[in-house]
Amino acid sequence: MASAAGIFDEVPLQKLRPSAVYLNARRYGMNRDRALACADIWKNVFNTCFTQRVAGQFYKVSSVNLVDFPAEQPTGCLFVTAHFSAYTFVAIALARHYKKNVHIVVGTPPKEFEDYLVNSLAEAGVDATIIRSDFSQLRKIRHAVDAGELVVSLIDVPWHRTVIENRRYDYFKLGAGEIQASRSIFKIAERLDLLPTLVLCVPNEDAFDIVFHGHSSQQASFDILADLIERHPGHFERFCEMHMYYRGGHPCNDLTTFLIGTHRYVAVATRQRYWKLGAAATRHIEEQLGLDDNRDAASATIKHLVRQLTGADYDEVIYF
Repeated sequence: MASAAGIFDEVPLQKLRPSAVYLNARRYGMNRDRALACADIWKNVFNTCFTQRVAGQFYKVSSVNLVDFPAEQPTGCLFVTAHFSAYTFVAIALARHYKKNVHIVVGTPPKEFEDYLVNSLAEAGVDATIIRSDFSQLRKIRHAVDAGELVVSLIDVPWHRTVIENRRYDYFKLGAGEIQASRSIFKIAERLDLLPTLVLCVPNEDAFDIVFHGHSSQQASFDILADLIERHPGHFERFCEMHMYYRGGHPCNDLTTFLIGTHRYVAVATRQRYWKLGAAATRHIEEQLGLDDNRDAASATIKHLVRQLTGADYDEVIYF
């Protein structure tokens, strides 16, 4: 009644992401109701806050406030931020406020990523350059800082971390567990005698605050990020894929399920896996759901099918 297990990324992302956000939020330490609300908010802000292609357009129509920014541009800084809320606004706000070019330090993303990020920042009136992770990275950062320009990077795991084979990753306390992240940007700052300086984007009702936190270690930065996640859990973009680089955390024994075409899919929290249920099993479950939305019977069927595959029992089935 069920097909072989697959990899998370093989499922259409528009269906998978809210499910993954829920499961990762549960592991992070949220109860069911809060994790569901987190997934709902995350889904609603995806196409604005988290989509860098529209960052420039979104900035122009948003109310953006600068909080605790020094009047004069601080010198000797390497600015760092995190994948939180409209995080691309950080680079835009710094560049516009200090009227300087900005350099974005990245790993090794596709050239397409560089192009659309630079173009998006240009729409907000910002001249941006990408500094890739290669043999010239240190020299380019040093030159940019010496020229009085701005250098910005992210402290948490980038989208393309899995293709950077030689980069070392460490674990940092975040929520109920630990998140894996690279120390590279902080080591670069140390080698170049620069001060890592944290700036974060924070939702504030219908506006965004760009908050200048000043010099910060990597763990201290994650501690500040954790406080923001507690206040605005649906604005942490990394929840969609944190299962790939998060260890420990709150035990989560829930299943999530969603429908694509004629098949239901089921996902679990601690394994990067899902199961595609067969057409006959899916029809049976949909018939049960159609009987006055009889989720108890449908959930029992789903638990039984997954038990056959894993040998494990699960607590709740959450529907997306």
